[in-house]
Amino acid sequence: MVVDDQVALAENIAEVLQGVGFQTDVAASAEEALARVARGGITAVVTDFKLPGATGAQLIEELRRRGERMPVLMMSAYTDEGTIDRSRAAGAWLFLPKPVPLSTLVDTFESLARQPATALLVEDEEALAQNLAEVLNQAGHEVVVSHTAADALAQRRRVQAAVLDVRLPDGTGLEVARQLRARDPAIQILFISGYPQDFGGAQLPDVAALAKPLDPSQLISWVQLAVTRLARP
Repeated sequence: MVVDDQVALAENIAEVLQGVGFQTDVAASAEEALARVARGGITAVVTDFKLPGATGAQLIEELRRRGERMPVLMMSAYTDEGTIDRSRAAGAWLFLPKPVPLSTLVDTFESLARQPATALLVEDEEALAQNLAEVLNQAGHEVVVSHTAADALAQRRRVQAAVLDVRLPDGTGLEVARQLRARDPAIQILFISGYPQDFGGAQLPDVAALAKPLDPSQLISWVQLAVTRLARP
């Protein structure tokens, strides 16, 4: 669904997405969008930040309050830091300037439309990340690997769980976890660290922690449990 009070623009973006195989709908306000989502069938949203009534950020927050997990992309002619930060804090997967770069929009939707990978693994030690990914791959789990916080948050693939090193070269696993949870409140989170004291500061509801060096069997068990939890109705 494309949400913009400039209906002609919303319809234009919808037509572009239709051209690459997506079924689309449009709404002119956050309130109209919420009513449409309530009827079912909407699996992703692209919304303008500035809307009549509630903003695009408030739309995302209300969707999350209602338990909706669909990815939401934000677009805006206002590209100041405050607007971008507000969008990300609300849970936008991607912030797009207006006029919208259509190739980026299409690429992102095609990535989001793929079957979710089992886990996002964020670990700055490349050898360790490769070893852990291989362990999970051999257990039948598809893994997306990142080595920095920025790269992890730039990933467009949906994932069921995230295994996050607490200490990263450009941030912390906690910061990454918070933004991932804003995007998808149901994502399962596991913190890992060679410094047990790190876990005391990694306060986030419903998360697990494992100390390095990791026991591969414990990692596999946690990932399998995370997938099972998400599969429950």
